Amino acid sequence: MLNPVTVTRRFVELHEEIGLPPVRLHDLRHGTRRWPTRPPT
Repeated sequence: MLNPVTVTRRFVELHEEIGLPPVRLHDLRHGTRRWPTRPPT
């Protein structure tokens, strides 16, 4: 089982390493619902 604290810390590390704008892991969870399931035709 994944430890939520470990996942959050790793997310922050990767986020800073890549240089993405500030975003919360929780926001990404909700944002994925808006992504299309398949490319537009």
